[in-house]
Amino acid sequence: MAVVLPLISSLHSDFMEKRHWKQIQEIVQKTFDNYSPQFCFKDILDLKLFKYEEQVNEIIDVAQKEAKIEKKLKAIENGW
Repeated sequence: MAVVLPLISSLHSDFMEKRHWKQIQEIVQKTFDNYSPQFCFKDILDLKLFKYEEQVNEIIDVAQKEAKIEKKLKAIENGW
């Protein structure tokens, strides 16, 4: 749980977009609809993300960096 809970917390962030979730689906080799109202904590546990901690953290890190870049680009567009 020491690995899974921080991953879940990070995955819950707004910067995670569909493309990032698709990458996670490819890593765990399972399809799921994380936007479904039925998608729950048990579903996340069933994905066994702890086995893919490094890869999932890399996706999360990339998603955070992309979100920062997108935010800066929007600021530049608005100022231009």
